[in-house]
Order: sequence, then C-alpha cells, then structure tokens
Amino acid sequence: MNSVNTKLDWTGKCPVKTYPPYDHLPHDPDHILSDWLNSIVISPISADYWRCPPGWKRPKYVNPFTTLYYFESGRGMCWINEKSNCFEFIPHSLLVCSEGVIREINPYPGENVNLYIIRCNCRLYESIDFINFLGLNGVFLDSEEKILYSCVKYLCYIYALQPPGMFRSMEADIFKIIAMIFRHYGNRIKISGKISKNLVKLVPIIQWLDKNYWRKDIKIDLLASKLYMSEVYFRKLFTKVLTISPINYLQRLRINKACMLLTQTNHNMKTIADMCGFANQKYFFRVFRKWTGTTPSEHKIDINSYHDLRSRLKPKT
Repeated sequence: MNSVNTKLDWTGKCPVKTYPPYDHLPHDPDHILSDWLNSIVISPISADYWRCPPGWKRPKYVNPFTTLYYFESGRGMCWINEKSNCFEFIPHSLLVCSEGVIREINPYPGENVNLYIIRCNCRLYESIDFINFLGLNGVFLDSEEKILYSCVKYLCYIYALQPPGMFRSMEADIFKIIAMIFRHYGNRIKISGKISKNLVKLVPIIQWLDKNYWRKDIKIDLLASKLYMSEVYFRKLFTKVLTISPINYLQRLRINKACMLLTQTNHNMKTIADMCGFANQKYFFRVFRKWTGTTPSEHKIDINSYHDLRSRLKPKT
C-alpha cells in the first residue's frame, strides 16, 4: 500500500503534511471488521502496577477476564493454552490474554520484571469475547511513540485515584489499546469464516433489538421472520454464534438499559420498567433479580456499581 493521506491547509488546495498509511490494516472492503470494532462493549475492572524481583513468575492460571500485561522491564517467555503456543516478552511489549484462556508467565533467570496489569471485559454485541473471536491472544510490541505505554500508565493512575468519570476514562484508554493492536497487527486477525458469516447474518437483528428493546411485543418468531428464518433455526443459530439464547440476550439487554437509567436518571421504578420493555413492575423486579441477584431498589445508584454489574452480568441460579 503506497498511498498516503494528506492534510490540507485552510484553502483546501495545498498539501502541508503527509501521513504514511498503516502497514498491517486488515483487509476489510465491506467494513465488517470496522463495524465490529465500533460495536464492542468494554467493562473496566482493575489496573495495577507490579514490581517483581528475580524468581517471580505467574503459574498456569485460567483468566476470568480479558487481561493485558504490559512489561515495562524484564524478559522471559509466556504460554497461552499450551506449551507450543509460546511468545517471548521484552521491555515495552504487551501480552494480551482473553477470558477463559490458560496462561503462564516465566521471566528469564535474574530478571527484574515491572509490569502493568489491566483487567477488563471486552465483548462484541455484549456476548462474544472480542479478543478471542479475532484470535488476538499473544504478545505485541509497542510503537516507537510508546502509545500503549502511555495508556497503561494512565489507566493505573486513574484507577488508583478513582476520580469522577473514572470508568468512562478507562473505557476510552482500553479501546485505544485495542484499536492500536487492530491497526498495527491486523494481519494477525484470525476469524473462522463460518462464524463470521453467521454473525453477519444476525447483525441486522442485533441492531434492531438495540433500537427496539423497549417494545413489549417482541417475540422470537417476530425476530426470526425478519431474517426469513424458521423460529427453530433462528434459535439454534443465535445461540451458537452469540453463546446465549435470544430470550436471555433480550433480557440482558433490557437489564443493561435499566442499570443505565438507574445510575443516570431519577426515574421511578415503574417508569424504568416501562422504558425497558417490561410488561409490569413485578415482572421487571423478577428479571432484574434473576440477572443481578438483587432488586432495583437495592441496587446502588452510582456509576461504580453500574460498571461492576456490567463486568459480570449473567443470570443467577
């Protein structure tokens, strides 16, 4: 790719600066990957800075969340899921481990390791683990400008101080990290063609639900008919691709919206239930407890509780 973008002066005629293109942007003529990147939901959990003496290591461990390990100093090897899938880390490299993978980190003998550890959830359409879906587990070198370094330092700084708007700021920096990986290492993206094709089929319904979740007449057969599918096939495809049934997806979407209203407005419970598509307040309370383990009135009305809930939202048994 030899073309460059130009920045024009105010007359729009004379190029005053040129920018080299990204070398490894993924091939995306239909902008499907771009749409997916813009549709991810990021839920920050924590950000810490560790100073580790020689002999320190991280044994095999199943990641409960997406975790970003940024090595400020130190060298060593790390494994993801199996010994054959190994990577070397060096100063100013980033190890990305998605939710559910088994990882192991072993520095070389005598190495002092300083690292930043960022934990979050990163979901596509609030269901699919975005990092795992794109095959982006592994080690990535920072740019010459150390953009990733500046992001992780700021994440730890703001998490330690916990000022107002903390989670919004953390979302922005985590998204910046993911976008940088996407732009500079797009050639490493690996998506199953079958899964990708099936997800594309479901995108119109996902987008429709995001705009119409408040409707009380939503039925599974209605959703299936919009894609010209039988209800049985639609249920099977939806559950396979998004790893959640259509009815649970809709319930979770509505509860997410309700949590946003609880934290950002002073609406009463009846109004919130109606705005989120619940037939009555009693049913709203029952579904809310199913997904959160508490009632809306017991739910803490602040941005911290909202983001903590989003990071672990699943039905309670």
